[in-house]
Amino acid sequence: MAYDKQKLAYIIRYLIFCAEKKQFLQYEDMRKIFGVSGEQVGMYAGEVGNYCRDEKLPLLNALIVNRYGSVGDGWEDFVKAFYKNPPTWEEAVNECFETYHIPQGTDRFKPYNKISIL
Repeated sequence: MAYDKQKLAYIIRYLIFCAEKKQFLQYEDMRKIFGVSGEQVGMYAGEVGNYCRDEKLPLLNALIVNRYGSVGDGWEDFVKAFYKNPPTWEEAVNECFETYHIPQGTDRFKPYNKISIL
């Protein structure tokens, strides 16, 4: 199943926004916001992880959770397949939050413009 590169770019940007606000993206919300099917959610989550791994960014796909706030089995399979010493889900989430969080009352804002939205 092929993925839409533009949709992937939007998902990555949205996950960065989530990390800045220290929030998660639920599977159901991902389906509603981005118009992906239940089957596609896992595919897009994997592509987000591939992008983050290739670009040496925190694993933003760790922020995609089920309605109970837990990460799916696919995330653990992903990190085990690509990392010799895979991070725990908690470590990956903390890295996202630490890297992208914008503290209140500061002017530290670094927009992430590497991903095209055109």
